[in-house]
Amino acid sequence: IMKSGDETGEFIEGFSYIERFLKRFADITTHSNVLLTTRELPNCIEYLANSHSTICRFYNLPGLDKEAVKQIVAFHGLTWKSEENLEKFSEHHGGSPYAITLASSTVLSDYGGVIDSYVESASKLPSKLIKLLDTQIVRLSALQKTILYLLAVERVPVSLQGILDSLIHSYFEDEIKDALSQLRHKSLLEPVNENGCYYIQNVLCDYATDQICKEMTGCIINVIKTKEMSSDDLLLRDLHIITATASHEIREAQMRTLVKPIYKNVSARFGAARVRPELYNAIRSIGSDPSTVGFAVGTLVTMMLQTAEELNGLDLSETLLWSCDFEFCDLIDTDFRGSDLRLSRFREVLDAVSCVAFGKDNDEIFFGTSDGKIHVQNLKENSLRAKKIYSGYVRGMAYDRKNGPLLTVGEDRK
Repeated sequence: IMKSGDETGEFIEGFSYIERFLKRFADITTHSNVLLTTRELPNCIEYLANSHSTICRFYNLPGLDKEAVKQIVAFHGLTWKSEENLEKFSEHHGGSPYAITLASSTVLSDYGGVIDSYVESASKLPSKLIKLLDTQIVRLSALQKTILYLLAVERVPVSLQGILDSLIHSYFEDEIKDALSQLRHKSLLEPVNENGCYYIQNVLCDYATDQICKEMTGCIINVIKTKEMSSDDLLLRDLHIITATASHEIREAQMRTLVKPIYKNVSARFGAARVRPELYNAIRSIGSDPSTVGFAVGTLVTMMLQTAEELNGLDLSETLLWSCDFEFCDLIDTDFRGSDLRLSRFREVLDAVSCVAFGKDNDEIFFGTSDGKIHVQNLKENSLRAKKIYSGYVRGMAYDRKNGPLLTVGEDRK
């Protein structure tokens, strides 16, 4: 019943009588009360709270506390073994009693009423909750939706400057601030007050991630078929699906929730044998104009990286290779001449390796470097992680293949 786009807080035609009722109710003497709950605050409520502050008030409701959540799930007949899983269940649904109630029916019907099974299975959102969120997202402006999707991709709080840097079109800072304010007004965005960043709740992040997968799949299929960018492919232009400059953990999550599901959908459409050449033909056909291509080529190359073949010898010259993660990719004789490699990542240069150890079954290699870091390379997953442990050289390490722990000693003897 609220207007879409930039007209935040206004009722659509046919529902303005609610505003008239509320204003009239505020002007009469009565012992009755009106309790209104809403995801988006109507402007008339904000006005009445200022002009009739003694009789009209509004509050932002935080999520339910642990005891309240226990009462709701117990009422629905659910059980749990781990308090941690119960807390994850609550956090995942933003502490919303409505979302928790909807999820409870799914837990009961599909998981025998056991919350632990639901949490550990990374289950999809309840269909009723998806329909509710659909009605909220469809009312967003293009910029608001792009920001929401961007926060879902990043998966961590993002600053105002970070949002500005991630948008391919130039916006005035005030435009972004206004869009952020409207998303907050609609309860679709949460600020992190201490550092000026913004994030979205887990339940909304999961919803947005699913929507990105569906919409991005459609865009990629369309570009492969037509060999050109169109007005229907704006998401492919405006949004990256992997942040090549982010931490290994974030990139791993983006691969799991976005890149691999999208590739699976595209591969199913064209077949495993055809998808790689089709992607490459699209890359060479759609041009290199930033205003029309944006992140598109980078995303198509990311799809190619999911095939079994490397990029050796490919001509990727004169292309916009934005936000590509080449860290674990062989690029022998790959032609990057004249390409824009903005926000892309290549293999990291390590400090001097001082010691090495092999894990159980030789599927992991541990090595220490002169900067005090311990690196772990997983040969099966082709991943590399690192953590700084010492202030100077890692002097030695050994892996106990029987009992499991990695033993290390550093220059500071810790």
